[in-house]
Amino acid sequence: MVTGMLNQPLAITKTTTMGTASWEIDRPRSGVFFMNVDEVGNSFNYSDLVIHVGATPVSYAEDAIGEPYNGADGIMLSMNLEAVAKSSYPELFNCTFHVNDANSSIAIGYYDFDDHNCSVVSQRVFGTVEREANIVLAASGTSCSDTLTVAWIFYDQPYIEHRLNVSVECIYKSGSANERVIFPMVFSVVPDAGNGFSDAENISFGTCNRTIGNIDVSDFFAIGLSSGQKINVSVTPPYDTSIEYSLFDPNHVIKQQEEVNSTSVFMFDVDATGTWYIEVQQLRVQGHISEGQYSIAIMEER
Repeated sequence: MVTGMLNQPLAITKTTTMGTASWEIDRPRSGVFFMNVDEVGNSFNYSDLVIHVGATPVSYAEDAIGEPYNGADGIMLSMNLEAVAKSSYPELFNCTFHVNDANSSIAIGYYDFDDHNCSVVSQRVFGTVEREANIVLAASGTSCSDTLTVAWIFYDQPYIEHRLNVSVECIYKSGSANERVIFPMVFSVVPDAGNGFSDAENISFGTCNRTIGNIDVSDFFAIGLSSGQKINVSVTPPYDTSIEYSLFDPNHVIKQQEEVNSTSVFMFDVDATGTWYIEVQQLRVQGHISEGQYSIAIMEER
């Protein structure tokens, strides 16, 4: 049962859990700007009922003045909730947000709600030190929608990974029964890889997933190698885009440079011991700018 949020808890006769929707983005080193990341979410279709829950990171702010940031950094999220039915009808949305560490917090509703046939039943909006927030919206009619503005706030330097877990429950009436659909989401913010030789991210053998786009036009990685090693570098660009891959020796001399539009493997013999560098750079190809998540896998041949 849903308890602690409604005057009369609803008895649930059936629960459906959707697959987890997720995204991972880099946390910029600096700046205040709008983000360009696609919505992630899921849609539930049952008989004459359609429920959609999605989330989009809208903007990033560094050292932002005023509420809810109060001098901290943060990402503003837009949560989209929608239910449309004919004979059955939605009853409520129950949204819970939980961060995984003490260096971030969550805040809901510092801006107006954009609602249609939705009203706030219960809301716990915590201050700048709390790790969980919750809001319950009652639905009326056979269709309803709401857009929540959610601030995810960071109190540390942009070198730590953060995770936000979101659970959205939609309870709807099916005949005389109350049924529920749960939409889980996981959002991750990882440190930016650096924008030059001096602040390149140190990596080792294995796979590294990062994002590129917005003002983050290039990422630099550093790896220690020894003369005589044989190395394979596999590069996978963001979906349906191209990026430029460059390899530099310890003296910052380019050894390889290629445009990559699909998963490509580059092999090279290490001819100098020291720190080698890999750069991934955003490209504009036929008017299309590369944005999104890419991966680099570095392996040593034995």
